[in-house]
Amino acid sequence: SILCSWLSYRYVETPFRRKGPADRPRTAVLAASALGLLSMVVVGGGLHLAGGLPGRLSPEAASLAAVVDNQNPDRRRCFDKLPSDGLCSLGPEADGRPVDFLFWGDSHAEAMRQGVDLAAREAGRTGLFIGTSACPPLRQLHRVPESRRCSALNAAAWDLLRERDDMSVVILAARWPLSVEGTRYRQEAGQPVALTWAGGAAGRPAQDGNAPLVEAALTATVRDILDTGRRVVLVGSVPEVGWDVPRASARAEMLGARRAGPGLSAADVRARAGQTNRILSEIAGAHEGVRYLPLDDLFCDGTRCAVTGADGVPLYRDDNHISRRTAQEMLPARLLDVLRQDSRLAERQ
Repeated sequence: SILCSWLSYRYVETPFRRKGPADRPRTAVLAASALGLLSMVVVGGGLHLAGGLPGRLSPEAASLAAVVDNQNPDRRRCFDKLPSDGLCSLGPEADGRPVDFLFWGDSHAEAMRQGVDLAAREAGRTGLFIGTSACPPLRQLHRVPESRRCSALNAAAWDLLRERDDMSVVILAARWPLSVEGTRYRQEAGQPVALTWAGGAAGRPAQDGNAPLVEAALTATVRDILDTGRRVVLVGSVPEVGWDVPRASARAEMLGARRAGPGLSAADVRARAGQTNRILSEIAGAHEGVRYLPLDDLFCDGTRCAVTGADGVPLYRDDNHISRRTAQEMLPARLLDVLRQDSRLAERQ
């Protein structure tokens, strides 16, 4: 950028000021400007095609930056799929046997999927996954503007539960605080989330605002599932960070900085997700057959919340989604008890 600025100053701006526009043909000025612009496009395009010249990074910084791509390798095959497309399975192969559970959610659920799969394999339970981006598993709500894909997928998930008599447990997971608060977190890009009611008039909350709408919709969803004779597991959200952890970690490694970002305290998480956790906990407490699984404590102690592991590797692949490695290492133990308990209940029945 310094070189381009100097060339522009030396060969375009200075001659233009010195001689005036009348002394230099307009075509020459335009040609010089076009040449400078073209050179920047060529250089920028080359850097883009070269992947940003990753060779400029040390091996340590490159490994930290690579966590951006640490997501499920079968994401394209399993995510944003309707039952008619074929849903991906979790746990051991069913081999024609009834499926034990349905895992239903958004991109945060997709990020957790490998952890659920490992827990299901250890428990010997089979499941199906259904989900798409920016789409909490709430049929009674639409984002503004409405995502028709989200509406279609949630309707298809509900039809699946009505049409089948297996899947005795439904596990719901989403980035709940984004819907409840309606705002992006810290430095995160994107528009605020506005919600509108799409359920029956009888279930519509008296109060306006995202939080009452989410609480009413989740209550209605839980009751609908319970009415089918199934049980429900509400999986809490992972702490939102609000800044890109892999990129910040790689940058800190390059600069020799001691910290990769502003950090994340337990107080930050409580302030952001406190209202969400209350809603999930109260709904679970008010309904028999519903269990709430918080995840905050997997990342946070009494004061601080981890965004990188003990080895310094980011736990997140961006500013709010956990990496595949994190899902595999941190989630199975929390989910295993639920799946094993459900197995014992099914055997007694």
